[in-house]
Amino acid sequence: MLRAMMGVGLLVLAAGCGDKDTTDGDTGATDGSEDALAAEVWDEIDGYTGWGQLTGYEGITAATSVHTEFVQIWLNSTALADAEAGSVLSDGAIVVKETYEDESGSTIKDISILKKIDGYSADSNDLFWAQYETDGSINVAGTPDGCVGCHDAEDSDGDGLTFNE
Repeated sequence: MLRAMMGVGLLVLAAGCGDKDTTDGDTGATDGSEDALAAEVWDEIDGYTGWGQLTGYEGITAATSVHTEFVQIWLNSTALADAEAGSVLSDGAIVVKETYEDESGSTIKDISILKKIDGYSADSNDLFWAQYETDGSINVAGTPDGCVGCHDAEDSDGDGLTFNE
């Protein structure tokens, strides 16, 4: 079950997630509120490299995702407990993925997150996505079609959480 939850280099975030695109939950509006939420989540993930990693996915791992060939993934305590139990993500669960140019991890390409927010967007299983530059600049935030579409297609449990096999 745990391996079945693992298919994209975290989540975090399909081909369409690389372009600047902010979408407002189900509405598709681009009024900046998604950027504000992404900024809040950026502050919330401060220190994420001290969070837990799933057994078998510690450190930099090879990826088969659209994001890159190498990733490293961290989960806050809520997400980690849910993933280890094989449960759907609970409200407040956050997953962070760094993508790298190579397996040494010397160059971070970007940082992607998904966060479960109860009531956020029924069309995305209440998942909020954001992709950042290393300085916290927002590339994409909200429910981008590429993120939602890829995570729905690769996810058998309906929680959007996918990892590498």
